[in-house]
Amino acid sequence: MSPLHELVFGPLPSTERANLPQLKEVLSGTKAEIRYSDSIEQEMWHKYVFISALSGVTSLFRSPIGPIRDDQNGQSVIQSVVEEVTEIAKAINAPVADNLQGIVLNKLQILGFQMKSSLQRDMEKNLPTEGDHFFGYLLEQKNSYTSSPVLSAIYSNITIYEKSL
Repeated sequence: MSPLHELVFGPLPSTERANLPQLKEVLSGTKAEIRYSDSIEQEMWHKYVFISALSGVTSLFRSPIGPIRDDQNGQSVIQSVVEEVTEIAKAINAPVADNLQGIVLNKLQILGFQMKSSLQRDMEKNLPTEGDHFFGYLLEQKNSYTSSPVLSAIYSNITIYEKSL
């Protein structure tokens, strides 16, 4: 099991918390690590940034994460996309941790060498992707002060690919 097999749950602001202890008990029989969080919105944003970075670089290079990490230029692109996505999240006042870049980069480093994103697997099968939900949304949200050339290249790669379907 990957160290990232984790199910995080918790209440959104203004939602009922009474049944959450029972939910943890029900979920405890799974192979994933089950973790409760009082900051579920932050957890969701952290996951969004992580998935955006992973799916962005693996679809751009059309490669599992390991070879990308092992390449000096690939590692630079990983760093850049994590920085760009984190900056956009901060620019729109998403509830992210100050050290989010480090958290995401660490998770990307411990993934298995052959790990692929679902977006990359969709591209390999000539299927539509969720590129608009990740990269289109992020680029719509960025302000004029946030530079995101790598994110723009990733989104262009996906939109060009989807036009060919």
